[in-house]
Amino acid sequence: MPYVWVRDFPPTGQVRRIQSGDTLGVTVRGQSDLSGSYVVRENGTILQPLLGEVLVTGLTEIESAKRFATVLKGVVIKPKVSITILKPRPVRIAVTGEVGTPGNFTVEYDETVLSVIARAGGLTPYADRSGIYVLRKRPKLVRVRFTYDDLKGGDLASSTFELHDNDVIVVE
Repeated sequence: MPYVWVRDFPPTGQVRRIQSGDTLGVTVRGQSDLSGSYVVRENGTILQPLLGEVLVTGLTEIESAKRFATVLKGVVIKPKVSITILKPRPVRIAVTGEVGTPGNFTVEYDETVLSVIARAGGLTPYADRSGIYVLRKRPKLVRVRFTYDDLKGGDLASSTFELHDNDVIVVE
């Protein structure tokens, strides 16, 4: 299967959508009782004690703020709401190949490929240091190539590569 080097891989450029497990910061101007930090529940809602459940999954921060403001109409005059993702939910990935302990891992949203390889026990003596790949299925199947030297040397493209749910790190 062909690959693309990480330095040539275009950034996703996608606006992050809210998912179950994300922690959101909700600020309603002038309304501290309606503001706070909320974890998005499995059913896709945040539970605000005074308002009840507000569905936010699949929305952007701006879209969710508009929805929250709509729910507030009748409770607050001209509500001004901002919502930010304070802490994205952990990402589930797999690591396979020439690593000490292959397996499935739950990693923080901003964790790097190098740190995940370290968590998987590092490279074995048989690993190809220039044959490290991330397989991504969505939006289309792609194979992104890394070298170990770039990963440990702090190469910008390698160290800022964003892991997504269901990515697979393969070490040949």
